[in-house]
Amino acid sequence: MINMASLPTVPSSTHTTPQTTVARFVGFEKKAEKKEKKGGSNTSVSQQASSSSEKWRYFQFGQAGEGAEEDRIPPLLCNLLSRCSPLHLAQISTLFEFVIDAMETKRARLSRESEKKMKKNNRLWEKKEGWGVADPVVVWDFTSANRFQLGFLHASQDVLRSTLGMLGIAFTVNLGKKNIMLESIPDKLPLRISDVRAAALDVERIIEHFVEFDYRSIISTMVEGCATVLAERCEYLEDESAPGAGIRAFVSGMKPKAIVFDKSEGDGLRTSRHICRYYYQEPEDQHYILYVDPKHLNANEVHSLMKDMRCERKGQLQWKLAYYYASFACREVILGLQRYAKLRDSDKFGWCSEFNASFAAGSLFMITAKGRSVTRAFDSGFAFAVTACWLRDSIARWRSWKSNIKNEFLRWRDSYGVQSPNVLTVTANTNVSREFKEVMCVESCFNSSWALQKQLDFLFRDREINVRKFDVSDLPLAIRHRKGSRLPVLNCPVSTTVTPRNIDCCETPYSTVCYASTV
Repeated sequence: MINMASLPTVPSSTHTTPQTTVARFVGFEKKAEKKEKKGGSNTSVSQQASSSSEKWRYFQFGQAGEGAEEDRIPPLLCNLLSRCSPLHLAQISTLFEFVIDAMETKRARLSRESEKKMKKNNRLWEKKEGWGVADPVVVWDFTSANRFQLGFLHASQDVLRSTLGMLGIAFTVNLGKKNIMLESIPDKLPLRISDVRAAALDVERIIEHFVEFDYRSIISTMVEGCATVLAERCEYLEDESAPGAGIRAFVSGMKPKAIVFDKSEGDGLRTSRHICRYYYQEPEDQHYILYVDPKHLNANEVHSLMKDMRCERKGQLQWKLAYYYASFACREVILGLQRYAKLRDSDKFGWCSEFNASFAAGSLFMITAKGRSVTRAFDSGFAFAVTACWLRDSIARWRSWKSNIKNEFLRWRDSYGVQSPNVLTVTANTNVSREFKEVMCVESCFNSSWALQKQLDFLFRDREINVRKFDVSDLPLAIRHRKGSRLPVLNCPVSTTVTPRNIDCCETPYSTVCYASTV
């Protein structure tokens, strides 16, 4: 629950560095030594990144030193890398993307309104609104933000303020006008949209050259957290005849494994777009969560992966994959748990099982992210940042689908997975089928222990063998799907009206601010 009055009050010195390493800054001197051994250039990555001040679009880190090894990184950049964590930079990049999206949405809305006015009044109206200039000042009106973005701002405010301060940017919240502004600390001038775009490029470039995410550790951390949550909430699935082989042991046995493509087969990712998936190896009775690591891909496969993830730069891909694996690991855990519960899907492609895995994945992620093992690994606000990006990407995918694809999704969703999507338009298109599952995860996501318990009970408590036999009436109205509802409804502002439907979906029902339902 967001307490709007507390948004800017937490001091920046209260946040702590995560104790479990899921990302680290790369050792540049070691890279330079490797290049020297191979007979390559003895210029380090940091020298290449900062050899020309023109390459920095916004931040003026200065030139790298010509002397000792430790002087190769520009001092200002070295100060940044030594005082923040890699995930802090990911959160900064996330904030910049939210700000840019909000400004572009506002510009598009005002442009549509201006087109309706008479031509003789266009110029006067643009001047009054301040949108006659091509490069407006950045002002994010957070009353138009969705609930996950507000959660991100609330939980990450200390990290954002302190990290942006090291970058020379002031993070200012105006509760009176209900907006957020970014200002240059040296000049004391507000940033414009071009400044934020340039700063976003610089941060992603730092991530690309200087940050290495441990995707295996990210997935392992989330799997362990899911094992704890599911063991507490699905006790009725425990097999009494096999002590010591309960849910916790089963889920914990899901080991992450990087997909390595056979180079002789060409660009494997072009034909196999499963970025993260559950895999059971029957002869050895082992199950894995397979994932794609860019380190094991060639240039063409990385480019294809960037296209699938809707990324423009490799640095953006790196932190988005970290977000993606943290969230999607929860979905694959539920998919594997259905095998533990001996549930079977008669459909050849298992679309009902896939629906069930997506139906509770978002809520499982939000609740798991509150666990001790996960909070020790990730910064505060990480869960909201992931879910907010998840929602934004899902809305973008919804808008990119053609009408027939949207109808297939609604038919599959409203039937709770019983009616499988069309084989030719969806199932045969691995990319579209993956997007179906991602969108479903967000649409049924609740930040509520109560909602998660009801979703898990609906999926597992009274089902026997055939996963397609269930009673929807067992599911509370507050978390059912409204037939025919469209996904963009999710991107609504916070509701200040407390209704019984809203109360059912909240952790603290007696609060003055309550979120609208996500379905």
